[in-house]
Amino acid sequence: MYHSLALKNDGTVVAWGNNTMGQTDVPEGLDDVVAIAAGGFHNCALRDDATVRCWGDGYVGQLGDDSQRSRGDDPYEMIDVAPVELGAGRTALAVAGGRLHTCAVLDDTTLECWGYGNMGRLGQGDNTTRGDQPGEMAALPPIDLGVGRSAVAVELGDDHTCALLDDLSVKCWGEGASGQLGQGATDRLGDQPGEMAALDPVDLGDGHTARALAVGAGQ
Repeated sequence: MYHSLALKNDGTVVAWGNNTMGQTDVPEGLDDVVAIAAGGFHNCALRDDATVRCWGDGYVGQLGDDSQRSRGDDPYEMIDVAPVELGAGRTALAVAGGRLHTCAVLDDTTLECWGYGNMGRLGQGDNTTRGDQPGEMAALPPIDLGVGRSAVAVELGDDHTCALLDDLSVKCWGEGASGQLGQGATDRLGDQPGEMAALDPVDLGDGHTARALAVGAGQ
């Protein structure tokens, strides 16, 4: 929020704009980056070794380091930023940042989200915040995208999440007050048990599938 990032042709990252939470202080030695994501007051970078590093605002676990601390707003915090723990043997294919949460498509095409859990934006059938307490990231469960379904891409808004699936359908969950979940209703989804397993894809019209996905901000 109020800041921007660019991935340069040498695989390094430059950031500018608001630096309230250290979000424009790029970690030292961050190179070989292949993709970047800007959240509300935090950022994440995907390196060519398929690891993810996040920095900036972390008070609700959105940095994925099992803490509530921010990184970059105090001296020396940007040295040796550790990769996000994605689970044993898991790496990332893509990463996206929301206002207070972060998601990654993993190498096994599962989808994991962490950070602020209110309104069901993490897709775990509850409002629980994840990634802000010791051990939570290693035990983070993948999102239930439906039987046999996997993730191709993910995009995040302020309070909702959308995923492009392997069958080129789109599913969205979290805050739905303005119809942003594409369900013809204004309900929140993903904050109650069983909602994700029963979640219908967005109706894109007869015979139509999605090629790409983009998500806006709030309500």
